[in-house]
Amino acid sequence: MAISGVDGWMQASLADFFSMRPKPSQKELDGYATSLVQGSTIHPVGMQGSLSYTVVAVRAGRKIIVSFRMPGSKLGGRIEKAAQNVHGKLVPVATFHGTVSSQTAYYEPLKKLTLLEDARAYEFLRNTLTQLRGPQGIACLYSGSWPQVVTHGDLSQTNILVDPETLSITGLVDWSLATVAPFGLELSTLRRMSGSMFSDGWTDHPFRPQTEAAFWTEFWRCTGIEDTHERERVRKMAELSCKLGVILRYAFCNTLGGVALDQVVPKPAQYLRSWLGHQAWSDLIIKDSPEPMN
Repeated sequence: MAISGVDGWMQASLADFFSMRPKPSQKELDGYATSLVQGSTIHPVGMQGSLSYTVVAVRAGRKIIVSFRMPGSKLGGRIEKAAQNVHGKLVPVATFHGTVSSQTAYYEPLKKLTLLEDARAYEFLRNTLTQLRGPQGIACLYSGSWPQVVTHGDLSQTNILVDPETLSITGLVDWSLATVAPFGLELSTLRRMSGSMFSDGWTDHPFRPQTEAAFWTEFWRCTGIEDTHERERVRKMAELSCKLGVILRYAFCNTLGGVALDQVVPKPAQYLRSWLGHQAWSDLIIKDSPEPMN
């Protein structure tokens, strides 16, 4: 039965919009909006723009507008802030959350993992690759059920500023490679800062258990996740995302801009062998209980 009036016009305009831009789909964008505003219900606005798809996320009675816009028309930049200074509350506060291209984001890593399967030098990754290519692997990491977060892209000791007296983090610099990616993709930073690589392999610092326990304690506090089974699920998915991040970083040649090419590094990096070649690798990441120091 045909739908007339405003609802019919809205559905027709959405059909035209997504027929010209089939990827990502409306369902995928709705899923991303739901993950961005957790605990919300999603409703498309009645009047859509010609270059955007906008929904209203309703959570606990509060309405939040999520707008997916074409490249070059993003909101939340300096002009909007200047307009707010001039016009005050007439200009809504907008925050830019990155670029969404879920199908490209999903198929690019999947294609790269296929290249590694044929590389004999990376046979030690076979179990990890099988896990990532499985139904609970990359497909879940890039779905609406797993948080897609703003990822730094080059999170390392040189880009983390620390107060020398309090040891508190005072800033994160060099966001030129930032993008939206599955949560956990850069969790390997936690490992790199709690150990050192020597000629004979990787050595953990004595404070590694306390460092990782502190991370998860703060993570549970911020997210409010208390259920034991849900915590275990999140830890395992974060570990899997971290494995993918390490593989993309160390198994492939990268451009100066930090983009992983479809070219496998001939000789596996020591980082890769030490972390993903370790039989108890998962214990090095998801452990969240501090161990007593000797």
